[in-house]
Amino acid sequence: MAKYGSPGANAICDASGFKVKLSALVRQWDGALVDRRFVDRRNQQDFVRGVPDKQALPYSRPETPDNFLVGTVRPEDL
Repeated sequence: MAKYGSPGANAICDASGFKVKLSALVRQWDGALVDRRFVDRRNQQDFVRGVPDKQALPYSRPETPDNFLVGTVRPEDL
């Protein structure tokens, strides 16, 4: 009787679905067990890091207070 996980054991490739020998399978970066013919390299865009940008303004002023009109407003007042 064959021992579990022996190199002569058969397994299913996660990429192709073919029946292959367990010794022919390799673990891919995403955890899938695939045949050596179907190994995909990880995309270089997965390793890109964001660059923090400066959020501060070069100059700033405080907000001016609101001016409310009180009483009756006529067109000449505007």
